[in-house]
Amino acid sequence: MIVTSSIKRYAFINAKLKTRLSLVLGDEVFIRLIKSQNLGEAMLLLKETSFASVEAVYARTGDLKMSELELMRAEMALYQEIHRFGDKDLQEFVNALLMQYEIENFKNVFRLWFDRWIRKRDISYASGYILREPVLYTYDKDAVLAAGEDSLLLESLKGTAFVDVVKNNMDEIRTAQTLFPLEMALDLLFYNNLLRQCQKLTDKDRDIVLRLVGVEIDLENITRIIRFKLFYQFSPLQMQKYIIAGGHRLKPDKLFALYSSSGEAELLPALLGSGYGSVSALASQSQTDIYKRMEMVESILEEILKREVKKLLLGDPFSIGIMMSYFIIKKHDIHRLISILNGKNYGLPEDRMKS
Repeated sequence: MIVTSSIKRYAFINAKLKTRLSLVLGDEVFIRLIKSQNLGEAMLLLKETSFASVEAVYARTGDLKMSELELMRAEMALYQEIHRFGDKDLQEFVNALLMQYEIENFKNVFRLWFDRWIRKRDISYASGYILREPVLYTYDKDAVLAAGEDSLLLESLKGTAFVDVVKNNMDEIRTAQTLFPLEMALDLLFYNNLLRQCQKLTDKDRDIVLRLVGVEIDLENITRIIRFKLFYQFSPLQMQKYIIAGGHRLKPDKLFALYSSSGEAELLPALLGSGYGSVSALASQSQTDIYKRMEMVESILEEILKREVKKLLLGDPFSIGIMMSYFIIKKHDIHRLISILNGKNYGLPEDRMKS
């Protein structure tokens, strides 16, 4: 019965996704993008790929920010398509994945609010770069941007999951004039909701998702605490506030202990040695430049994720594994593509676009 149900649930969806997986950008395309002479040439390389719509928007507008918005729309459309074909539990889980786009767009909206009301800057030039159509919540973005008082701001967010997050962080936003705690809290909201929705899946699907999401949380936590150590010199107690629970191999108490006992040079090898020993040798390369060191960190974490995704692609074809693999691959491809296109736009050297 469970086997029949799994086949019914995933046969069509996974067949569709396997076709799309054959169209993802390979490393050779990213290398060509990095080596292109300028942004226009890089965009032309996308014309014959699954990101052709991004090139089309750029050709029409000459605006990279509008192209980035098109990337978000295209990916959301895939989630929404899978949502239509899924049963109730799968639909709720897909909504939990869609939440990352809702949150990313809200961050963009709130950054503009922050610029207008805290930094007292003109935001008219940038307000066209937010996604105005609903994702999961229907709320008036212009009302948010116009809300100078806290009560009006919270009222404009009524019916969304953001009200409590904003309310809990508003004092620090105004006094410290920073969005850092708010954005960390929004990331936590995403992962907590995703882990909660996992519990409604079948045992097999839940195990797959918890492992992959747990690895993602491990990698996110590693990235965070390396940055906290290198760039912010956070104390262990400061760092602890921003750790995400639910990691696959690196639990909060282990992260706290390693952060407390390790210097800058020893922290990454110690973290990898505790959870991902198979790639820990990569961290032994000495790198004095702080940005080069972060590039190395991101490359190592990318390798860990690739290995996890490969295991899923070779696993049960009638499980949530194919869907999760596709979402992870596309998310990281989009992040990499945006980094390269922005690098071309600002004339960055090739080695700054490789992570």
